[in-house]
Amino acid sequence: MQDHDDSKSLLEQVVNASQHKQPIRLVGGNSKPFYGNQSPSDHNLETISCAQHTGIIDYEPSELYITARSGTPLKVIEKILAEKQQMLPFEPAAFSHAATIGGTIACGVSGPRRPFSGSCRDSILGVDIINGLGEPLSFGGHVMKNVAGYDVSRGMCGSLGTLGLITQVSVKVIPKPDYETTVVIHANFDDALKYLSEIRQTALPMSANYYENEQLFIRFSLSTEELDTFNRRFKANMYDDAQFWYQVREQRKQFFSRQEPLWRCSLPIGSPAFKLSGNMVAEWNAGLHWYKTQESAEHIQQLCQNIGGHAQLFSTEPHKEFFLHPSTVVMFNLHKRIKQAFDPYGIFNPNRLFVGL
Repeated sequence: MQDHDDSKSLLEQVVNASQHKQPIRLVGGNSKPFYGNQSPSDHNLETISCAQHTGIIDYEPSELYITARSGTPLKVIEKILAEKQQMLPFEPAAFSHAATIGGTIACGVSGPRRPFSGSCRDSILGVDIINGLGEPLSFGGHVMKNVAGYDVSRGMCGSLGTLGLITQVSVKVIPKPDYETTVVIHANFDDALKYLSEIRQTALPMSANYYENEQLFIRFSLSTEELDTFNRRFKANMYDDAQFWYQVREQRKQFFSRQEPLWRCSLPIGSPAFKLSGNMVAEWNAGLHWYKTQESAEHIQQLCQNIGGHAQLFSTEPHKEFFLHPSTVVMFNLHKRIKQAFDPYGIFNPNRLFVGL
């Protein structure tokens, strides 16, 4: 990959759109076109791509951070980190080789390691953006103790490009485990919840878990002796599949390939399964449930809301009806005020996060 600073061109494009109050579509590698509200008119918007704005600006392995231009491919960053036996803490899904670090942050994507090493939002140290007035702004820094504008940096995570065009991002990194091993326990979901609860009360270094078809898969960094002790206690077996967690992270497993609507339900840790038609899998200590079902959005969202969670339609195929769990009036007005502060003319990715923003 050849480094290329495209910041001047990006700034000029945003300034032009701002002056004409012209809505625009922001993309990185366009690896997640299915993510967010969709409408036929989106394809008619002028597109500003960050894909040519690439390069590692600063990487200090000893300081555990990396700074890169937003169009830098995620795979490039992961390769550079791996050479120093380091990694991104939140183990993000790419869904495509074209995925960029800016797009990853804008989508707020976190993978299997999220409950144990933190989310995408937890890893952000600083961002540079261009706001809706065509002004370049910087927030945060390179270290966790730098709090200047820190919450603004985090606010860009999951905003789907509705607040500004991210031009540069700094994220913390962590050492890669020296070794990791996966075990599988055969159990119904209720028993799997009990096992996970028991394991969480120990000091065992768990870094991922996944439940499907009465099988609980757990990833550990344990010595051979510790694994033997664990396997005897929980009647677990070794599971040797080098691609397993990649398939979970990238949704390459068979469960995700079916054509039914896919619901992502973010719930309190250890939540029992809902009685819904169709199939389900669970991750993140059962704090994340995935359901393949034809049941109504209202029913699914109400079930989640009843226990303090929320649901969103999540699929690799475009859905035009809804995306996020419906926002309360108070929360929507808060989003509206934030949007107004960063993008007063509403030019960035209109309606992508919430209809009306």
